[in-house]
Amino acid sequence: MLIGIYGLAMNTDSNIGSGSGESMRLIIGGAFQGKTEYAKRAYPEAECLNGLHERIREDVRQKVCVLEKTGKDTARTEATTLTNKELQTQLEEYWITLLEEKIRKNPQLCILCDEVGMGVVPMQAWERIYREVTGHICIYLAGRAESVERIVCGCSQRIK
Repeated sequence: MLIGIYGLAMNTDSNIGSGSGESMRLIIGGAFQGKTEYAKRAYPEAECLNGLHERIREDVRQKVCVLEKTGKDTARTEATTLTNKELQTQLEEYWITLLEEKIRKNPQLCILCDEVGMGVVPMQAWERIYREVTGHICIYLAGRAESVERIVCGCSQRIK
């Protein structure tokens, strides 16, 4: 067990799931690269949690917009940065807890998520927080997963 970014526990054992009946998989890739079709074809028995990045994005957007309306995120001060980091940590803990519960109920879960950390850095604070949270959740899931695959043009590249 390794403590990773923001104190999140990450399992680095590449054999996780072996012998325990657990075989959660993480499938990542760019938008419209064939992740869903690949998951259905490669793991027909598995339940797929599709669009993790979209779920996280909406959650972050709603929570940051509430902060902006209350005036806690309007000034560029150290307190604002702490508020954003605290929010980011809370969101990460919430999503890890939620996903762990889903994995506990269905160890064969196949989680699909777009890669969101490439390209131009967003100007809006909530979009930067969303990318950070999604990245940290994927790091955690990759450590927890039996396998991690990147899909490009419908073809799989095994990462783990």
